[in-house]
Amino acid sequence: MFAGKKALFISLLVISAVLISGGITEA
Repeated sequence: MFAGKKALFISLLVISAVLISGGITEA
């Protein structure tokens, strides 16, 4: 269960990082 939550947390971090970097690149 902990491993699943960790994987979900990491995927959320990756998605947010991509969105942030994408927004910076567009601006």
